[in-house]
Amino acid sequence: IVASVKWGSIGIVNDRIIWGDNYHGANILSGKAPAFPYIQLHLNPAKWFDFNYIHGWLNSNIIDSSRSYYNGKVYRGVYRPKYIAANMFTFIPWKGLNVSVGNSIIYSDDNVHLLYLVPFLFYNAADAVKNNYSNDAGSNSQLFFNISSRQIRHLHLYFSLYIDEWKMSRLMKKNEHNFTSLKAGFRVNDLFVRNVGLTLEYTRTQPMTYDHYIATTTYASNGYVLGSYLRENSQEIYAAVSWHPLRGFL
Repeated sequence: IVASVKWGSIGIVNDRIIWGDNYHGANILSGKAPAFPYIQLHLNPAKWFDFNYIHGWLNSNIIDSSRSYYNGKVYRGVYRPKYIAANMFTFIPWKGLNVSVGNSIIYSDDNVHLLYLVPFLFYNAADAVKNNYSNDAGSNSQLFFNISSRQIRHLHLYFSLYIDEWKMSRLMKKNEHNFTSLKAGFRVNDLFVRNVGLTLEYTRTQPMTYDHYIATTTYASNGYVLGSYLRENSQEIYAAVSWHPLRGFL
């Protein structure tokens, strides 16, 4: 159910969300997890700016033993509540160039919190204040970037970066790594042969990127990761040749 005007829309949706340019699975929100309900806000007040926000109800896949009970021989399992709030600011400085930055937070063990219904917040900072700067009491926040360029004829260049945790000190240590997932690729269409496209895409996700030591705040729903379908600790090189023999036919 969506209500829209010329410069934006707001709605209640049950769907699979995809955030991040890709041709073989996004690494920010891939749309591979089961659909979940969410509130959606989209604003496009100017040609150079676009904004997206969601607040979703996830499935934690974690039983709340204090609320579960036996009804005769039947065990009535009640799951712990789990939510996601996320936003994406997209700037279009030149035609064909989109630069996006956004952040999200997974929170649980509480009712829907008014703080995360504010669309434009930096949720990591808001969560720190809410939970008295305690990491164990806090939630799981993420930061992401996406760049898409179609400024060169026939060529689409794109790059997306998902950051769960990043420290400068880890860059120089051999046995440590930051919790990130990056994707970079390009597609060339109609360069030498009409209706033929060439795609090359690289994805690398470090260990523990989508996971979390508090099970109810993992970057997942129904046990399925919301990011790259390959999950953490993975690497992929994807290449494809596509041919459109007729318009609208692949």
